[in-house]
Amino acid sequence: MRRSRRKVRWPSCGKPIQPISPTDQKLNDRVVKQRQRVRMLEIMNFYGIKDGPDAWYQLALKLASERDIALRVVDYKPPVSDWKGGAGYALVYRVKTIREKTGGTELDALRQLVKTDDFFNKFSIAVLKTRLAEAKKYFLRRKRTWDGRAVTDQ
Repeated sequence: MRRSRRKVRWPSCGKPIQPISPTDQKLNDRVVKQRQRVRMLEIMNFYGIKDGPDAWYQLALKLASERDIALRVVDYKPPVSDWKGGAGYALVYRVKTIREKTGGTELDALRQLVKTDDFFNKFSIAVLKTRLAEAKKYFLRRKRTWDGRAVTDQ
């Protein structure tokens, strides 16, 4: 199935430009260039480009980016951490270890982990609490560690 592209509505600039004098070529060239410039300014106005030193470059870039996706600018999306891998398993394991040593709650273990660990101190406790729940659900459901070994002590 072919995906249809959204067509950009091109501004209507009127009919094709015709020469006005059958004999005077210089006059025709001057009139044609003047009318082409007016129509290009209409197109620049359509795209919201103000007349300036780099206006023609901006127009060319705008038109080219409609045709070639390599010229388009997209919003930056930071990579999402995969808490189903080693980081998630390390979080589950570290929280479990801290809880066994201290006898506290998961929240206490997360607070201690943020204070002492160089990797996990980049995250807030609320984020770690959510990621811990996700990682626990994932690893308990799979009954495997992040590297594929069977879980024996959970």
